[in-house]
Amino acid sequence: MLGSPILEVVIGIVFIYLLFSLLSTIVNELIASIFRLRGKNLKSAIRRMLDDDRSQQQLSADFYNHPLIKYLSRTDKSLPAYIEPKAFSKVLIEIILSGRKVAKVGGVVKGTADDIFHKIEQLDMEGETVELLKTFAREAGNDWNVFSDKLENWFEQTMDRAKGWYNRKLKKITFGIGLVIALAFNIDTIQVYQILNRNAEVRKSVLESAANYIAYAKSDSAYTPGGDMDTTTTVGQVSNKLGKFLDEQIQPNTNMLGLGWNDESLRGCDASVSGVVCVVLKLAGWFITALAISLGSPFWFDLLNRLISLRGVGDNPEKKERKTIKPVG
Repeated sequence: MLGSPILEVVIGIVFIYLLFSLLSTIVNELIASIFRLRGKNLKSAIRRMLDDDRSQQQLSADFYNHPLIKYLSRTDKSLPAYIEPKAFSKVLIEIILSGRKVAKVGGVVKGTADDIFHKIEQLDMEGETVELLKTFAREAGNDWNVFSDKLENWFEQTMDRAKGWYNRKLKKITFGIGLVIALAFNIDTIQVYQILNRNAEVRKSVLESAANYIAYAKSDSAYTPGGDMDTTTTVGQVSNKLGKFLDEQIQPNTNMLGLGWNDESLRGCDASVSGVVCVVLKLAGWFITALAISLGSPFWFDLLNRLISLRGVGDNPEKKERKTIKPVG
């Protein structure tokens, strides 16, 4: 199978999936920046922690109005996308102890468990949050450092779950973006397979482009998928990244495969294929592409790297000039 047309076709399809998965990642990042999805997800998690009654959000409101949290965001209308566990415990303790004189030893607040219970009860709240805080106070005894550590551990555990909530929401968004991308660029997996299978010249060009991309991505982290996005990235920075990626990667490779919309693609399938079958095949091809994009760029990057290594053309330190040919069709 090494060097066979079948393997080359698979590499070509995987490469296309990788490029448009990366495009989807950048679009996701743009959407997250515009709609402040990370900040909203974080606030939702903190409200879940601090407010038993969702109609009365006094504790979480006090938390977000605290200067240490408030000034983590760029503007009064934006929300911080990340909060340190130590900042969470410090602000929550200050809310609990607000207005009470306490002695400080070595810069650390000292007191008794009764002080903690008393101030928690003064929050004028009932429910699981108050009971959990009392449990932490009871386990900490007279040591405020231990109480702070328990708050930090509670915050870290909740943030692990919040990350799962965010990723599940992002998967739904990613599939929708993948479907829009498949339609906008006319990325029909069935059509891509047919083009690669029939045209050896296109197959060779796409294979060379994929090998060059892998070599380039390993030397430039900006093109290597994986990891969490930078929570400090601005909308302008993401837009610039999107434009650069479209110019450098998407356009050359879509031109090679003749993707996109033109007079021929608008006419549909060959005359030998009936209209109903043509529509079904196009819908299936777009759906498969959207589903593949939703798997994420790290998955396709790892698979492409393995396939190219299997064929024996990977890990080439020389960066060849990208070869382009006229679009097919």
